[in-house]
Amino acid sequence: MMMNRIEVLLEDNMPDYMAGLVKISSINVYDSNDEMIDELPNNFPRISDLVGNGEFRSEEHLKDWISEKLNVPNENIEIIE
Repeated sequence: MMMNRIEVLLEDNMPDYMAGLVKISSINVYDSNDEMIDELPNNFPRISDLVGNGEFRSEEHLKDWISEKLNVPNENIEIIE
């Protein structure tokens, strides 16, 4: 199974004191047939483990982190607000 595209939905209910930070609400991973992947292979973290209390200083920082964790190029990661 090859991860082809990642959609990252951002948390939209951020408190005022967290202004400027970015948090992940959910992640959808798609294969080369554009089918959603429910579980990643064992050598990758679980999708649910990527969605948590992490705070990122920018969307680019978040993309870099996802890219590193899932070994996917940044250009294959789409941020959805």
